[in-house]
Amino acid sequence: MNNPTGSVCTRCGKQRVVVGTSEEVIGNSTIIHTETACPDKACQIAVDDKMVKEREKREQMSASSKFGVNPRNSKRSDSL
Repeated sequence: MNNPTGSVCTRCGKQRVVVGTSEEVIGNSTIIHTETACPDKACQIAVDDKMVKEREKREQMSASSKFGVNPRNSKRSDSL
């Protein structure tokens, strides 16, 4: 499946290609999920690594906010 898409790679700017498509029916709606990747394998690996780090950071921030810990305010509360 090397169908070109309208999107470009966020890292190198090359035209991304479709690597997989799936459909899911939920109620009366059909959701089509299209997975795209950079044609440069080394670039795609770097993008995947960056996405994993961003996801972990978001999960950590979400977990800390559930427990009432705000890293931005931690220094401020210590000085009071």
